[in-house]
Amino acid sequence: MTKDDIQAFSAVASLRSYTKAAALLFVTESSLSKKITRLEKEVGVQLLDRSRHGVSLTAAGRVFLEESRGLLGEMDRFLSDVRAAAKDVRVPLHLAVMGTSLGNRMLPKLSDFRKRHPSVALEWSVLSFHEIYDALDHGRVDGAVTSDLGLSTIPHIRTVPLGTAGNVLVLPRERRFPENPEFGSLREEPFLVLSDRVSRRGKDILLSFCASWGFHPRYRELGDTEEILFHLRTGKGAAILPAFDLPKEDPLLDFVELPSGDWDNEIVFAWNGKTLNRAVRLLVEYMKGPGRRPGK
Repeated sequence: MTKDDIQAFSAVASLRSYTKAAALLFVTESSLSKKITRLEKEVGVQLLDRSRHGVSLTAAGRVFLEESRGLLGEMDRFLSDVRAAAKDVRVPLHLAVMGTSLGNRMLPKLSDFRKRHPSVALEWSVLSFHEIYDALDHGRVDGAVTSDLGLSTIPHIRTVPLGTAGNVLVLPRERRFPENPEFGSLREEPFLVLSDRVSRRGKDILLSFCASWGFHPRYRELGDTEEILFHLRTGKGAAILPAFDLPKEDPLLDFVELPSGDWDNEIVFAWNGKTLNRAVRLLVEYMKGPGRRPGK
């Protein structure tokens, strides 16, 4: 199966005419027909119905046409990558990391990856979850190491699990918790949580943790982590947030590490499946290797 054969089929299927497709591709109808016949023989099914009324797609042909569009794009990227490698061209790879703490944990892995693949020009930025989602969605970064928070449920976002990391209960400093906290005492506390627009799992984490202590929390949804921290610094409420997305210290806040449980954060490497490049593929394979837990 060659790229020319797939392009020939795509042209005939789109134009519903051998004559028009041959003119578009600057080949004879006989040559075009041979390409289609060769392709059908290799696939093992009939892709086109030919009649005096024209050309139509079989059920198998409709599936092949849809899949072939992605296949042609993959072939173009593959050839581009091979040519770049032959010319020793450095391949750019811009990553985002959710929070400085998670970034510091990932530095040894990213440094090792860079040594193994010197042709990859690796750059990274520390962003919030909301910024990461937006950057992935619009192709401003090639990939991200981040808490899942529902990314794996988005059709065009691909993820590879890397491990888990804990959460922290954040309270105003004036409400300092004892060394051995009784979390059930929080049942009357108004919690602040990331909205579903920002985090598809933030609310689930809060509900799961509170359920383990026998109560259903009252909560208010806010737009991002900084907004939550602002309200907490004014002495209002409580929040459960990923440890790696928080400052190490804050004069106005108290941080209480939570025990491990179903509310732990799933850490993933995420990328936009529509904009995959060679460097991302290399990093995905590297991340799938042994010893990949960045969290606890």
